Amino acid sequence: MGEHFIVDNSMTPDWELVPLGPVDKEGNRVPLDTEVLYDEDGYVIKVESYRFSTWSKRWTADVYIADQGMEVYVDSYYLLRPDSYERVLKDLYEAVQQGARSGRPYCAYNVARGLCHGHEDKDGKCKLVGFADTCTLTMTSDIWNRVERLCKGDGAKDRSEK
Repeated sequence: MGEHFIVDNSMTPDWELVPLGPVDKEGNRVPLDTEVLYDEDGYVIKVESYRFSTWSKRWTADVYIADQGMEVYVDSYYLLRPDSYERVLKDLYEAVQQGARSGRPYCAYNVARGLCHGHEDKDGKCKLVGFADTCTLTMTSDIWNRVERLCKGDGAKDRSEK
């Protein structure tokens, strides 16, 4: 007979509880291999590494925001992208505006949503320029899933994969 239990915190010698891993703004456990967090507006925050601060007793992350490196508290950001009908409309509007300039609104949407996994070269240009159908399908599937979740009432958070 085997017993299993999960340890989700540790106790210091002075009986202070220390979480064994970072948690986000909503208390969701953030796996240490998580590469992306989200801010209040749903924008992607790229994570380089995590560490526990003994000074603040909080988990921090080395992140890149607007291509600038900085250290932030993990519990100030979201593991799952915040979502709402207003956010869907704003994302679509921004994609149309940026797409009018580039001719590829689906690329603008997918990049902003973090759906363009490794399809950009080091200069930020799309490697899939000739594959508009694939990118359009990715965009429309994401919009469909977001609206469906919001209609079902789970709209407080976008539960899709990064």
